[in-house]
Amino acid sequence: MRDGASEHRHWFEIVAQLAVLYSIVVFHMESEIAPERAARASGGFWLWNERILLTFFSLEYCFRWARSKNPWRYPFTLLSVIDLLAIVPTAFGLVGHFRPLKLLRVLPLLWMFKLYRYNRALQNVLRGFRQVWPELAVVSYVALIVLLASAFAMHEFEGPAQPEKFGHMFDAIWWSFVTLTTVGYGDLAPITVAGRLVAIVTMLIGIGILGTFLSLIGSSFLATMRGTPADGETRSLAIDARRPADAAWPQRRAG
Repeated sequence: MRDGASEHRHWFEIVAQLAVLYSIVVFHMESEIAPERAARASGGFWLWNERILLTFFSLEYCFRWARSKNPWRYPFTLLSVIDLLAIVPTAFGLVGHFRPLKLLRVLPLLWMFKLYRYNRALQNVLRGFRQVWPELAVVSYVALIVLLASAFAMHEFEGPAQPEKFGHMFDAIWWSFVTLTTVGYGDLAPITVAGRLVAIVTMLIGIGILGTFLSLIGSSFLATMRGTPADGETRSLAIDARRPADAAWPQRRAG
């Protein structure tokens, strides 16, 4: 049974999630139906829709700020910065038509990150990333080394044969990145023997790196969902479990 405050908080979180999803859907509908914001000049549906959403999320921001345990630190937390980056451009977009402000209005899509605050599954996803972050950092470092090495090799081997495709280092890096993560787009392909050998090695290493990424993330997600403790926690629990028996052994022997 929930108390009154918990019940109100539960329903508020449901309303907030629905508001976030509604804002995302309406943002895309407005981009398709009224790309030039013509309705805004006449005070149409899109204008009042943005006003209502802006008011709701602004009040939510102020409410959370007022209820936070550390009001001086709250504006600098990650979710608070995301909320502010989504609110401010929307407010500017309602009062001005300056083009850079219109471009900034894409930032309300950051409201999607607000779902993290209310969704337990998304919190588990981020918790899973945190658990394997050191391993992911090592794999990412290896991937970066392979990326640059293969790009340099392709630039040296394929550059003279295809200067229009591999003549610039950035084009070689683009090819290396696409080949490591996928099987390539086909826009850049080696024609020399050395270049094809580099491509084969890059593809094989890319499969291994991608498989390592997926296995690390997948195992961490499963452990997080099942509530499995980390290795260090498992060892400490095992030690604690043996201590009562060890302490009782002299007593049994004395008896």
